[in-house]
Amino acid sequence: MTLLLLCAEPLAGTIDAWSVDDYGSSGNTLVEEGWDAGYSVDPWYVTDGGQAISLTDDYAETEDYDVDGPQDNWIVQGESIGDGELEASLWAYDDDAVGIAARVDDGNFYALVYSEDSSPPPVWGVDRPTLMLLRVEDGEATVLAEESAERDDTDFELSMSLEGGHIVGSLDGRKVIDVDDDDPLGPGQSGLYAYNSGYGEGGAYSGSEWIEVRWLDSDDDDVPNDTDNCPDDANTDQADLDDDGIGSACDDDEPTPDSGQDSDDPSTDPPPGELTGSCGCASATPLSGAALFALIGLALVRRRR
Repeated sequence: MTLLLLCAEPLAGTIDAWSVDDYGSSGNTLVEEGWDAGYSVDPWYVTDGGQAISLTDDYAETEDYDVDGPQDNWIVQGESIGDGELEASLWAYDDDAVGIAARVDDGNFYALVYSEDSSPPPVWGVDRPTLMLLRVEDGEATVLAEESAERDDTDFELSMSLEGGHIVGSLDGRKVIDVDDDDPLGPGQSGLYAYNSGYGEGGAYSGSEWIEVRWLDSDDDDVPNDTDNCPDDANTDQADLDDDGIGSACDDDEPTPDSGQDSDDPSTDPPPGELTGSCGCASATPLSGAALFALIGLALVRRRR
């Protein structure tokens, strides 16, 4: 398997995480190639051309997830990502479900799925080409969106962008789904998804040629949103002078040298020789020693007279 840790110039607003354009050795399962699978009965395999294929035609017997059932048929790898993008080249010769999965962690995940017939629960089935977004948490699935959308060809591309609870799903470069999840899932791994994708005498009905995964970097400062202490203000140095977890570039409560907020900061003291009194004025510059003795002598002379 070729796993590319990308170092090319990233797209604006993103940082490349990893990509795969060759899923590994022919005949191996993706688990053998280092991926984690949600369904153990029918593994994903690698073709002679290095593509990933799902060979399951199993149906779910329940709407419950995280039960090692065909509805859990995701396969993932790589870093745990919260705000990110993933894009995959997919193909399907059947009318069943294939897609991509994000924020997969301990059985919880989002899945962007294209289907023209059989679909994972709780959708179960559609009667038209459909793109759907599922949210799975604690074994329960919620349909966040279900929109009519038709692929351009047998080979097609899906992409999903996640920023906090804002999720966008696109088919062949066309934005189809744009929703907000009020209780978004936490960070997790990324990968592929399929349900009842089937296989026949001619081989697999669905699979993937490549996948790319990126972190979001909203302020283009080369620090991912996930770890950026000011995700909307560019601050490559990540300075945080008061160590409160909020970067100096966006911390309105952080004292500055001329703010007067820190009484122990010598930079906030009046300049030498200026003593501010209640009248709001400042005294003159202190007299030199010689001048002071001259004044004292003059005062003594006047007293004697």
